[in-house]
Amino acid sequence: MDTFDWKLSRLVISCAGGLEPFLLQEIQAIAGSDYELVRGAVEGPADLKNVYKICLWSRIASRVLLPIAEFPYKNEDDLYHRLRQIHWQTHFALHDSIAISTSKEGSVNVNTQFLTYRTKDAIMDYFRQFVGDRPNVDTRNPDIRIHVHFGREQVQVALDLSGDPLHKRGYRVAQNEAPLKETLAAALLMSAGWPDAAYPRLVDPMCGSGTLLIEAAMMQSGMAPGLIRKGFGFEKWAYHDKSLWRETVNEAVEQDASEDFPFQIKGYDSDNESIQSALKNIAAAGLEGAIHVERRELAQFALHQNPDNQAGMIVSNPPYGERLDKDADLIFLYRAIARRIQENCEHWRAAIITNNVEFADALQLDNPQTARVYNGPIRCV
Repeated sequence: MDTFDWKLSRLVISCAGGLEPFLLQEIQAIAGSDYELVRGAVEGPADLKNVYKICLWSRIASRVLLPIAEFPYKNEDDLYHRLRQIHWQTHFALHDSIAISTSKEGSVNVNTQFLTYRTKDAIMDYFRQFVGDRPNVDTRNPDIRIHVHFGREQVQVALDLSGDPLHKRGYRVAQNEAPLKETLAAALLMSAGWPDAAYPRLVDPMCGSGTLLIEAAMMQSGMAPGLIRKGFGFEKWAYHDKSLWRETVNEAVEQDASEDFPFQIKGYDSDNESIQSALKNIAAAGLEGAIHVERRELAQFALHQNPDNQAGMIVSNPPYGERLDKDADLIFLYRAIARRIQENCEHWRAAIITNNVEFADALQLDNPQTARVYNGPIRCV
């Protein structure tokens, strides 16, 4: 029987493609310099305090995984045998529900759907042998999530300590058709240097359901993005330390300065339904006093209330090819955005996300810097 010591393992912290440099910088700030970029993810010591801090504080991470076994893949029967050797009862109890997910690297030739079933069979047979019964499977809201990744050389079996992906902060109670993932919104803001006392104003002229505005307010106020989540994957894990977790949460609450807000954050949108969604999400995040939104056409966009001529930042996620039909319409839209920026935002910074370099070129920004990222399956720049 496996006598694996999880404390000797290394955390694997994943993120959306293209965000790895932001993730590394952030995780090192949260958990220390022992964490490094390895194969498209950040890895480092499996310290329980850092697990809690990363889940609470990371704005970029998607998942926090704890590998509990690693071995070469030979065939389905060998996989089943090796999975039966893992001491599953060390990590969770019979009454805990489970969900299993699988992934593979690039061109690895395996049927992940079939291997998901084989993984489930191995775990169920383990419990039948040693406990006399089997745990329930709950794919929607499990107590424990198990992830099996098939690499080119090794199979990695891990517990997902984050639970739901970390971009699900808990404030998105309403949304428009194509929302920007919270983690990507945070990365866009980081790339613009937000928050910066030299640029105390932030405006999104096409704010949609308010994701960029909310992420900006959370960053400026020092609000941990995980504070309003309903739960995390580690809460039913056998090694969860409730006292240490409460201590970590209390530390985050003490650092939250969302009621003391010297920055100005405003959002506009031509669609009233989007504005109503933004207002609901802002309220769910507890940031009503930090963000102003109103219905306003892009053609009406102007920085009227800026008597001190303060510099600021324009950030936005305009519609792009996945959401509108004609590229010509989009080119016109992006040129209109460029005119509004040039007319109203001299000496401001701008950070715009799009899925098309041609659209980005239409903005005609001075000294533009670009990066390839993914908003879900959509490749963006």
